[in-house]
Amino acid sequence: MSSSSAHGGLPLPIPAPSPSLNLPAWLPPLHASALTLGYVGAFYLSPTIRRLPKDDVRVMRSRLKVASIATALGVAGTGLVLWRGLGEKVHPIIRLPQVLLMLGLPLPYSVPTALTSSWLPLKPGLWEFLSSHLLPAILYPLSLTASLFLGPLYVEWLEGTLPLPGWASRHVPGEKSNSKGRNAPSATPSAWGKAKAWLKDWCNLHGLRNFVVGPTTEELIWRSCILSVSYHSVPRPSYAWLIFGTPLYFGLAHLHHFYQSYYLEKRGIKFAALQAGVQFAYTTLFGWYANWLWLRTGSMIGPLAAHVFCNVMGLPNPWGAARDHPERKRAIFAAHIAGIGLFAANVVSMTRPELFGGSLYWRQ
Repeated sequence: MSSSSAHGGLPLPIPAPSPSLNLPAWLPPLHASALTLGYVGAFYLSPTIRRLPKDDVRVMRSRLKVASIATALGVAGTGLVLWRGLGEKVHPIIRLPQVLLMLGLPLPYSVPTALTSSWLPLKPGLWEFLSSHLLPAILYPLSLTASLFLGPLYVEWLEGTLPLPGWASRHVPGEKSNSKGRNAPSATPSAWGKAKAWLKDWCNLHGLRNFVVGPTTEELIWRSCILSVSYHSVPRPSYAWLIFGTPLYFGLAHLHHFYQSYYLEKRGIKFAALQAGVQFAYTTLFGWYANWLWLRTGSMIGPLAAHVFCNVMGLPNPWGAARDHPERKRAIFAAHIAGIGLFAANVVSMTRPELFGGSLYWRQ
């Protein structure tokens, strides 16, 4: 069987669908708990992180290093579990591509013709891989996520902070801040200036933490590692558990922010508890969506794109936006409701596995 026919058209670097590893039922919860505790607990091994608020420059640098190391160890350990689970079922030459694919990291590997029964000596080609999988895995989830944020995007447009021609935001000292803490916009026609303002938010420790290292390490741990092992346990868990159950680990991982808020930032206990509760709920909800994307696309690229976009946009606040723009109050709430409707209407059709060349993790 050729690799393309086995996966709905995507020239994946393996000759057949993912084999059943038959991992013991006790392993996934133990594995997920160890990864969650290891990732979060590693932060508090650092005296700097324990003593200082999370936005302190020294803390951010330390967290970036710790998160990267913890993720590297987690991915390596999970890869070893999958490698050993494959055993002799897969030829050693293509076992590494198989493990990466099972982790949601499909790459355009070339494998010998004799191992794939393919007429082409190199499969897949780079362009074929980009057009069949990588670009769709970015664009479809990103568009779907943007539709959900139609309301916040409309508010950004009202405030002139989108990188589009027209009004742009300039941070002028003394100006009144809007609902997202930004200063009121002043006139400038430069879309390039607004694009540079967006990019500037990425080129510092805050941006590196919030938009690069944070989303990447979290998606690798709570999607690639936890889902790949959970899926291959015996008995095989239901999609309901994989989508709605396993993100609880992701939500629990954010409860440690109570410590940050209450003990380090000296906030009140009620505020800290409420903040931690909101973060738990929001990250669990996002985990449902990210798990859906990972299973349907068979790749961490889609969840990562959605994660970064959500971090850029922040938590929607239609009430604050309506207070700042009372003349557009109805339009603001209508845009938020319409975005939810668009998302609900397209969340299945825009994540069909065939759009991405098929998925190892979604049985048709």
